Amino acid sequence: MYFKFIILLALALLTGCTTIPYEKPQDQLNIQKYLSLKPEEIVTMTQVNWCAYAYGEVTPCHPQEALGVQTRTKLILASYEKPHYKTMFEVQASDVMCAHLQTPVDTAPNLLLFAQDYAVQIWPVEPSFKPDI
Repeated sequence: MYFKFIILLALALLTGCTTIPYEKPQDQLNIQKYLSLKPEEIVTMTQVNWCAYAYGEVTPCHPQEALGVQTRTKLILASYEKPHYKTMFEVQASDVMCAHLQTPVDTAPNLLLFAQDYAVQIWPVEPSFKPDI
């Protein structure tokens, strides 16, 4: 009995990544409402893990879960606490000096965005996700 419980607990801990809802119409309405976006502004969305690095800082990365919302002018990394979405980090397209994909575009890439004072590393959670570079 205890063995089954321990196995179930271990599996629950290993799969501890929570899913951020964004595909249903009500989820999309909430995203638009809480992130102050119009439907036509949104290019694509997916769940991601991400880290931001200030240049010259040696603090190790501790990836955070977020919903990545790409618009025509910016990338919003938003947290989710039912039913609220809140901007955690925002990257303006005009601030990005360089972008680098660490894996081929036909798979979910590990994306690096370089701005003047920082870099952001993004790992899509969905393996079939292809960003609109």
